[in-house]
Amino acid sequence: MEKKVMDAVISNYLESHDFNGISMHDLRSFASENELKNIIEDLINREKITLVKDLNPHIKRFPDLPINKQLEILKENKGIICVYPHKKVLTEFVDKDEYQNEPFKRELLLGSAQLEPIFFELSVLDNYFNDPRYLVLNSDYNGSISIKDEFYESIPEKDRINLQTFGLGYNENGDRVIVVFLRYLSDLSPEHQQIWNTYKLSEKCLMDPDYFKNDILGEWTETVSIFNALCEEFFQINEMCKLMGKPPLFKENFREKRPDDFKIFLKPTLKNYNDFVLVLDKMISENINKDFFRGDIELTEDQTRRDGKIVVIQKGTIRLFEEWLRSKFKTDDEFFEKIFGPIKLVRKERQDPAHRIDENVYNKKFHDDQDELILKMYIAIRNIRLAFANHPSVRGHKVPEWLYEGRIRRYVKDEFKTFDNVVNNN
Repeated sequence: MEKKVMDAVISNYLESHDFNGISMHDLRSFASENELKNIIEDLINREKITLVKDLNPHIKRFPDLPINKQLEILKENKGIICVYPHKKVLTEFVDKDEYQNEPFKRELLLGSAQLEPIFFELSVLDNYFNDPRYLVLNSDYNGSISIKDEFYESIPEKDRINLQTFGLGYNENGDRVIVVFLRYLSDLSPEHQQIWNTYKLSEKCLMDPDYFKNDILGEWTETVSIFNALCEEFFQINEMCKLMGKPPLFKENFREKRPDDFKIFLKPTLKNYNDFVLVLDKMISENINKDFFRGDIELTEDQTRRDGKIVVIQKGTIRLFEEWLRSKFKTDDEFFEKIFGPIKLVRKERQDPAHRIDENVYNKKFHDDQDELILKMYIAIRNIRLAFANHPSVRGHKVPEWLYEGRIRRYVKDEFKTFDNVVNNN
């Protein structure tokens, strides 16, 4: 009876469309319920089979549970439970040449979980970033790769890639890496599976928990990216301006739609860093509304030219805001430096011609530079909100709880959890 059960488990797995498990119910034709439970228990202990009880147990989504957890499922015997051949058994039955040109599909065949995370160097995406036929989208912690509509008919079948999701991970040094679930990798063409396989990392890496919770479990995350948080600060400051009876400080708040380059760039090049600095300067310095200061301070000043003629010039937005804030808000210089230091730094970085010499420079330090810059800028804009909150007309204004509590992510090395912790906590 044991051999018949094992043969049924293995044949069902190998002959199924998607490496599926067989239900305990379907195995009852080989033995009575009690006999079957004894056989299954023995096979689990000998690492011949594994049990899955999940939303869809016919698909092995996650890595094998510990033996004691599987035995608990067997003992409870509630709902649909599916049986899979253990990896050790599959290595004996699977032909060594099967799916050799599709390494990720072969991993599934050999018993790996559909949602097992596979980690890669960031440079694996260069093949797609540098090819105009592909559209690579990425937000704060996830992204996708697809073919642009105008190239779909002309692109060879082997290159018709549709990777519906990839996410952020981190190696032990805290450097960002790319993570893709095995299932999605197995759907790539053999040629592209082999390309990805050359960038596969063997070192221990961790997956960002927000990616797993949001994209795989379909759950809302409890945190907000620092990029969205900055846009929310713009919105809240403008709401405060209304209460103060003044025009908005910022012409746009970008709350509904962030600029395209206002995000973590995955390729750490000087060009990407410069593009980020440019968009940040546009969102801050060029976004300050001069009408906010009208009637409070002079918007222009007289300036004497070399020929002695006096001309009227417009004051810059940064200067206007600093003059206005210093006239209205009395505190130490350190507070003003936290606001205007980063704003002026971004303006300087944008205007510095030394940064335009070679924009093809590739260096991981540009990730650190971006992380540091966005943090400084967020603190600057947050301090503007805190200053405005002291206005008598604003003191009753409430901001979102997540903003008040600072539940904000930068997606850096000190914020991640292990894949196992995320799975076990959900």
